[in-house]
Amino acid sequence: MQYYWLKQLLLLFFSGKSTWRLNGKVTTQKIVDQLMSELRIQVGNLCQFLPQDKVHQFSKMNAKELLNKTVEAVGEPKLVEDQQR
Repeated sequence: MQYYWLKQLLLLFFSGKSTWRLNGKVTTQKIVDQLMSELRIQVGNLCQFLPQDKVHQFSKMNAKELLNKTVEAVGEPKLVEDQQR
């Protein structure tokens, strides 16, 4: 199993930008996005990543929405496709 260390430095006060480090080396947003895709990390899926400011939104989901987000979070891409048909 390979481990990754990802860190985002927010420089919003000075420049409105942020920089990323992957395993201690500066990297681009594109590389971070590719890695997240490969690892199937879905920060927009509230069943996989639930920041405090989204708890209210999560609690308002109905059963069908929760099922869809759960399948997306734990299922293989083909399972998601099959479930959506």
